[in-house]
Amino acid sequence: MLDITEIDNIIDFEILAENQVINDNSDKDFEDLLLLIIASIKRNDTFLQTKKIIDNSDVNINLKDDLKEYVDSQVEIITGEKESINFATTLLAGYTFNQLITQRKNTTKKQLTRFMVQAQDAIKENEQIRQLIDDELNKYKNSMDTFYRTQAKSAREVGYAQNEKKLQTEIKGWMSIAVLDNKTSAICLSLHNKYYEKGDQYKTRFDLPYQIPRHPNCRSMFVAVFKGKSIQSYKEKNLETFLNENETRGKELMGIEKYRLFKEKNIKLVNFVDLKGKRFYTNSEIKKRLNIK
Repeated sequence: MLDITEIDNIIDFEILAENQVINDNSDKDFEDLLLLIIASIKRNDTFLQTKKIIDNSDVNINLKDDLKEYVDSQVEIITGEKESINFATTLLAGYTFNQLITQRKNTTKKQLTRFMVQAQDAIKENEQIRQLIDDELNKYKNSMDTFYRTQAKSAREVGYAQNEKKLQTEIKGWMSIAVLDNKTSAICLSLHNKYYEKGDQYKTRFDLPYQIPRHPNCRSMFVAVFKGKSIQSYKEKNLETFLNENETRGKELMGIEKYRLFKEKNIKLVNFVDLKGKRFYTNSEIKKRLNIK
């Protein structure tokens, strides 16, 4: 079982989990299907005939078993127990496991249908078909990678919650920690080092606002803060200090004009982020909100 009383254990494990190899070989079936679609179009099959190839396919036929294996291997390290997630009842990112599988399969079919339309136009114009296939295949690979990692992130939250049940009398709150780099989202950036005290409003990590994962490929984490330890000891580097010390990274994260306002006008970071929309306000919105000429 992962020792969640030490923040470094959680951070180290999250890094390892994010870099775990995904055992999904459906990209080969996806590529074969793209080639079948091209062959159908070149034979001058009707739209419905080509669409039937897509409708009768199941590129993600092994997805349920593969995702279960991927998720279980990570949660087992956290809880120390095999098959610690009940896939029939547990919600991942707000959905049942079967709903997630159905959604992913529908996403694949929609991508194939869009490709069919693009391929029809490309063949008419004698465009490079191989490049079109390679581009679509890369989109699929990236999409599947995001799917696996996002659902695994949700499952790890379940694992941490199970560990916390055993230590619930020792927990006094939770800290939201973000990974600070040029891929950090606006919402995760704004909630970095945000502390939530345990009480009537927040009894478990699942009562906290802005649940993790907050978006696809989310890397933020909730860390349980234990009694007898200072809240400050759980905080990672102060975000505003980080941005002040890293101009290049700050401009990448916020944009050049927002970073200039942050530095020159000494505006607090919270004023730059629309938490409901999970985005940065536009430059004009910020100036209007803060009455900056």
